[in-house]
Amino acid sequence: MSLYTSLGFGYDSKTNDYKVVRAVSLKLTEDGSVFQNPQPPVVELYSLSTGQWKMLTAPVCVVYGRQKQAFVNGALHWLASRSTTTNDGKNRVHFVLVLDLGDEVFREILLPESCTSVTVYGNSIAMFQIGSYDCIFNIWVMKEYGVALSWMKVHQNRTLTIERAVGFRRNGEVVLQMFGGRLVSWNPESQKSEDLRIIGFSFTFVGYYVESLVLLDKTANGAVTY
Repeated sequence: MSLYTSLGFGYDSKTNDYKVVRAVSLKLTEDGSVFQNPQPPVVELYSLSTGQWKMLTAPVCVVYGRQKQAFVNGALHWLASRSTTTNDGKNRVHFVLVLDLGDEVFREILLPESCTSVTVYGNSIAMFQIGSYDCIFNIWVMKEYGVALSWMKVHQNRTLTIERAVGFRRNGEVVLQMFGGRLVSWNPESQKSEDLRIIGFSFTFVGYYVESLVLLDKTANGAVTY
């Protein structure tokens, strides 16, 4: 049996607590056998304040592994999918699986099209769409957070040969990993790229953070800020 393992980390402002989430899903198979017997992912949440793990109830879906989370507005976001049966047979629906760290309840945000990764974009989320065969690279932004109808394609490029999009930089440029592992910084407005002179690795990722004076080595006495 093959599995996808996805991780998440974020801060719950309601309880002043840091939480770690682990989701394990059955991996997709070529014959679609996972969809014939769909199962919800096994989701565990660790609370820094209590020092304990607990199980969460997730909807039936597959949460893709080896992808970075997007922590926005007190919630974790991952790419996920599930199969649906229509008159044309089985189809796969792609969406963003959202976990609010405050109430610890899942919800879903539909995607306008299938994409390869979801990332932080200001106080909302964005998604990268890469077509390796037709050299398509699109950036979609959710203009109004949580409203699926507010997805907007803000940038499109058909000349870059991209292996994956790593994430946004503070200046608005996008770090891209080209085929061969070379990392570049791409400016969506000018459509120009700068070689960062760094060779990437397929399992690396970019994480967004906010500086804070907090003791993360406390086990059961809560997260204390200064």
